[in-house]
Amino acid sequence: LHTHVTGPIGLPADDIGVYSGVTTLLDCGGAGAGNFDAFRRDVIEKSKTEIYALLHIARQGITGDLKEAVNLSDLDVDAAVAAAKTAPGIIKGMKVRIEPSIVGDNSLIPAIKAKKAAPRSGLP
Repeated sequence: LHTHVTGPIGLPADDIGVYSGVTTLLDCGGAGAGNFDAFRRDVIEKSKTEIYALLHIARQGITGDLKEAVNLSDLDVDAAVAAAKTAPGIIKGMKVRIEPSIVGDNSLIPAIKAKKAAPRSGLP
């Protein structure tokens, strides 16, 4: 199940969740280390729907311009690992998007960074 219930493309969690007969959602990268606490506080903890997350390797998660992996300084392995450790049981893995329009000239560097963060976090 692939959803977005936070960030610029996020939908209201309970509207697509329990009010639609779905008990559990997985937000796939809407939040990164820089905004995961707000996502947990404002969406996860306030929703009737059970929500898990994949943490985006980009500190800000998915962005409105959908270019979250163009600036390599936003791809912070240490911050992602630290954030993942604050939410065991909620964060189920690392997320990265590799579409050329999202990564610019960075090729596979964002994926490599996510793959470095995952085992350090004990996550896929």
